[in-house]
Amino acid sequence: MKILIVGGGIAGLSAGIHAILKGYDVEIIEKNSYVGGECTGWKRGDFYIDNCIHWMMGTKDGTLLNGAWREVDAICDGVEIYYPDSFYSSEYNGQTVTFWKDLEKTKKELLAISPEDKEEILTFIKNVKKAKGLSMPVEAPPELMTKRQLMRLGLPMLKMLPVLKKYDKISIAEYANSFKHPLLKRAFADYLSTDSAASSLFTSYATFIEGDGGIPKGFSAGVTERMAKKFTSLGGKISLDNPVLAVEMQNNAVKGVKTAKGFYDCDKIIFATDFSVTYALLGKKHRPEALARALKNPDVYPVHSEFQFAFYSDTPLKNIKSTSVFEIDETEIGVRKFTRLGIRAYGYDKFAPDGKYLYQCCLVQYKKDFEFWKELAEKNDWSYNAVKRQQADALIKQIERYTDTKVNLIDIWTPYTYEKRCGAY
Repeated sequence: MKILIVGGGIAGLSAGIHAILKGYDVEIIEKNSYVGGECTGWKRGDFYIDNCIHWMMGTKDGTLLNGAWREVDAICDGVEIYYPDSFYSSEYNGQTVTFWKDLEKTKKELLAISPEDKEEILTFIKNVKKAKGLSMPVEAPPELMTKRQLMRLGLPMLKMLPVLKKYDKISIAEYANSFKHPLLKRAFADYLSTDSAASSLFTSYATFIEGDGGIPKGFSAGVTERMAKKFTSLGGKISLDNPVLAVEMQNNAVKGVKTAKGFYDCDKIIFATDFSVTYALLGKKHRPEALARALKNPDVYPVHSEFQFAFYSDTPLKNIKSTSVFEIDETEIGVRKFTRLGIRAYGYDKFAPDGKYLYQCCLVQYKKDFEFWKELAEKNDWSYNAVKRQQADALIKQIERYTDTKVNLIDIWTPYTYEKRCGAY
């Protein structure tokens, strides 16, 4: 049986490897000249810029997710894993708090800064401890799991259920406001986007303190290169620079796909693409109604994207640890206004040439931001490049003021970049 997989990112490569191991004839069709999708990195001069892996769940040996990664060679023996000593740090009014890998160290630091928040701090520490040991359902979809698999997945979850029941309904912004100290209010709000569920902070931080969430050597490009090598070594084929233009169907069954390079027939097809790409090709009549409702309701199901830029300095930036967040003057990025900015330091490997230090910033964007960037890009009059440079420069000036160091912009990418390169809306 012939299976075609549309999309050569993490999902497409994983599906391809497992399908070949089950005895199928498999070919991946990828629109770009490289595999990996959004899990990728690129060179700008002598600098390597990594788009994806800020930290990777499943790097800890013995976890279910680690086993899943090893099955597809995303992680394998001999691949070095880097573990930072802190999750992130937040600064406000000259004070800094850090969420350390050592949970007790974090607790002492939080209590020293804000004794008046003792009850809320101790509850936070307790919730993080309860989140330890949770696993993702990677062995099979929950509805197909054996009783033994369900028990292995569910038992660690029992102690976390009351926490999830309460904090799944509370946003990060709402949770941060439960603290009294102004630094702690900002520190807890600095995690991810403020409309994410507060429970995600507990689970993510618990993963980190357990010694998971490391960064594999080779970074994003290394992960997908190893996966592609395994796929092709098993006999799989990858067709690059080959966007799918249409899907041929007969009697409601897929017969093949038309691409820029010709027609590919198949017995089955797997779409490892963004929803917008999948249903543009299949047609909306095949889209599940529950998904359609979610996509029409961005207030309840918000769609996130990112504005990112990379820069370097000739000396290390003071006050910047692995990831550090600080106060800035109100600055517009896309159509959103920001008063906090996070910087991630890439100092643990050869991201930069000797004597240079590489950093990246990532700011959350939403539907209106995406529409703003796309409208600029489609003018084809340099407005897009000019505005993204102008907005990045406004942040660069604030970084230089905060760190008292001259920095140099390398690259900028926006929500439009993700749609153009990966079809990711």
